[in-house]
Amino acid sequence: MGTKAVRGLKFSYDAEADVLYCSFGKPKEAVSVSVGEGVYMRVDAWDRREVVGFTIVGLRRLTRRKRDFVVPLDAKKLRTSA
Repeated sequence: MGTKAVRGLKFSYDAEADVLYCSFGKPKEAVSVSVGEGVYMRVDAWDRREVVGFTIVGLRRLTRRKRDFVVPLDAKKLRTSA
């Protein structure tokens, strides 16, 4: 599992587990919030309004079923519930 970086977005894919990990900026302590089937938004553990990344579990399965798979990250929705 290698890590790649593109314009501040760091991502790595675990092929065995079929999990894509993405983070924005430097690593921070975070908690996961489910935002859709197999998709988890990672938010700062102390400031729940700051999105620090996301995780997609079952990426191959999700992208096989949908030609145009969209990651449903909605920070506004999270802010109103925190």
